[in-house]
Amino acid sequence: MKYELKDDEKDVITNSYLMSLAVFVTTMPIPVINLVANLYFYFSHRKSTYAVRWHALNSLFTQIPLFFINSFTWYVVWQIVWGEIKISNWIIAYLSIAVMLNIMEIISSIICCLKIQRDKEIEIPFISPLTHITTKKKEWDRWTESWKDVDHIFVELAEKAKTQIAKHAMICTAVIAVLFFSIAGINIVGRVEIPNYSLENLFEEIVYDTSVKPHLITNKEKSEPLKKMVNYIVEKNGMDSINVYLVESKAVNAFAYAGRNLAVYTSLINECDNENELLAVLGHEIGHIEKRHVVRSIKTNIGLSIVFSALLGDFSSIATDITTNHKSRDFENEADALSVEYLYNADIDPSGFATFMKKMLTNTFLDKIDFFSDHPATQDRVDRSEAKVKSLPEKKYTTVLTKEEWENFKNLIKKKENNVNNDEKDSESEVVAVEVDNETEENSEQD
Repeated sequence: MKYELKDDEKDVITNSYLMSLAVFVTTMPIPVINLVANLYFYFSHRKSTYAVRWHALNSLFTQIPLFFINSFTWYVVWQIVWGEIKISNWIIAYLSIAVMLNIMEIISSIICCLKIQRDKEIEIPFISPLTHITTKKKEWDRWTESWKDVDHIFVELAEKAKTQIAKHAMICTAVIAVLFFSIAGINIVGRVEIPNYSLENLFEEIVYDTSVKPHLITNKEKSEPLKKMVNYIVEKNGMDSINVYLVESKAVNAFAYAGRNLAVYTSLINECDNENELLAVLGHEIGHIEKRHVVRSIKTNIGLSIVFSALLGDFSSIATDITTNHKSRDFENEADALSVEYLYNADIDPSGFATFMKKMLTNTFLDKIDFFSDHPATQDRVDRSEAKVKSLPEKKYTTVLTKEEWENFKNLIKKKENNVNNDEKDSESEVVAVEVDNETEENSEQD
């Protein structure tokens, strides 16, 4: 702007750009923080000189488009990291443009600070003409505590800006479009081999290596009946195949983890009185897999931890736990309902889930209240499951295993693997990195 600034004005204006630059760089993964910081600076100086208000608004306007651009950019990067979307030429082009715009913002902020100190005019294409038009042509007089008209030069700049803004907007749009389509046309994906790997693969490997593989039962005679039961539910509901692992442990548990993987502990099978109870638990875990609850939980936990750490500091873990526990309870309720649906669709009696959960009732405080737990109250789960079963039309049910096959399967599971000391490994088998089903206080009993 063509305006001779006072020293105190220079300091305030320079600080506005430096503040925006510092917050922009340090909190780049959370664009909303920089937007809020600029909003705060603008409104805290709304009764200031015209020059200060102009630059505060100019700085704010540069952050508004970057807020939307960077928010979408981090969303795309987050999805790529988790393997939710594949890298394409269009994505590379968008990310390249986003990086360029962020670099330009950093350079622009530094240049603005230098120009302010030298009383030079600042003109950012499209942004500055918009600032000229929208900045109120008044200046606050702190002595009389009233608004007064500013120098006529600012009115002239605003009139001139009306003819510039559309022209600048078209030029900026054209330049970005040319760059975007030029980068997209290079066909980078076709020339560079991009590894198909994600954080989900990493978590999948970690859980398998630490919680499944050390206690895995490879005896086909023991594991095949379990796989047959899972495959039956999967096929009858038109789902993709699932990897099923039978794990030796005294913990009454089963858990789905990253990818399409399901681990079932031997003690869970021993706890089931009939095939229906085990099928119901398997249906529950399949529900977690189909709805990607495990990965969604991890993503939510990581994302909230980042946001709450920036906003709440030392209290971030409390806020994260309350939020994620609420989400986890929703996932559990959804998986409970899906278990009933999957079994009913497969012509299997779906009442087994409620029957099994009744065994888990301990009449403890956690069975009656769920606010601080990552699982709903056990009695509530039983009631909801029974109500859902009663709402279904009656039909003729079948079984996956014959009575003889079920009894033989149970007897085989009761036999311990040779050279396996379960007592020493139980505590280790209960610690699962991404375990979503951990029901009782002592044995981590699984619904």
